[in-house]
Amino acid sequence: MAPVIDYYFATISPWSWLGHDRLVELQRWSEFLGAPIHLHPKHFPVPGDAAARLICAVEQHDGDAAALDMAGRVLRAVW
Repeated sequence: MAPVIDYYFATISPWSWLGHDRLVELQRWSEFLGAPIHLHPKHFPVPGDAAARLICAVEQHDGDAAALDMAGRVLRAVW
């Protein structure tokens, strides 16, 4: 029997568009950028709506730079 690989993706992700079968590319980019990635996070998939609303609220209250910082924090927490 062939091994089974489960993977999760978001349809809004550019990585999903560029090639959902290329998880290896993500690992290579992670190593190149020196940014660790967990291709199999402990808590995944997670709903993204609350995080998206938080980032929008931060942008409205504190501006673009703060929203980008918050987005980075959320992404680091997941990945």
